[in-house]
Amino acid sequence: MCEYELHRECSNYYRLKFKLEPITNKQSISNKPITKNQINIIHSITKILHNSYYNKDTATLHFVAGEFNTLPNYLKKKGFQLDEKQSIQMISDLYKQFSILVNDYKCCIYGFDAENIIVVDDTFVFVSSNYILPLQSTNTNSVTLFEPLVKLPYFSSPEIIQLTTIPATISINSFYYSLASLIIYCLTNKYILEGNDIKSEQEIKEIMNKNIKFGKLIWFLEKCLHLDPNQRKCFLI
Repeated sequence: MCEYELHRECSNYYRLKFKLEPITNKQSISNKPITKNQINIIHSITKILHNSYYNKDTATLHFVAGEFNTLPNYLKKKGFQLDEKQSIQMISDLYKQFSILVNDYKCCIYGFDAENIIVVDDTFVFVSSNYILPLQSTNTNSVTLFEPLVKLPYFSSPEIIQLTTIPATISINSFYYSLASLIIYCLTNKYILEGNDIKSEQEIKEIMNKNIKFGKLIWFLEKCLHLDPNQRKCFLI
């Protein structure tokens, strides 16, 4: 489900706000305040999108765009298959956003859904707080899930899918697997994680070799898709 509301003003000026949950009491109806994770996401976007800023008084992201798309609409326009250049751009942008969140705001993305990835001109950013957790204070390479996930990300990692107990400690390298599974979907229109089905590394290699023509991308994806989180690497190409 889309987490934000978008308003277009003039020809290329946009306002984006998170949908806030209503609070109802006997006297009135109001909205919950914007959360810290939502603010962090918006701040990370302002560091990626040119001509953008955050108005904290209205909790609104303002930006200029010649063209705006959600990722599903963008994929539809591209025939449900990105080319090598577009895929590399998505990798670069989402990895940059992840790095900003980790280094500047001490939190990380551990999964994606396509509805909350937007494409502003040729830049990809994630606009969701559902799949973000704060880093552990004692181990900044990990996050802790204290509550069961209401909804699993469409693009996630084996360790997220296999969760059986809460609280659970998860490596921030979950992001790499989630990103790679998203990229494979954008290149092939295929999910490598469906339900509780976790494919072996060999099965994933066969899918990539059969459906992806770009050698550099296959090399990058293989580094991200180790079943062992500690072996995952993200080498930008």
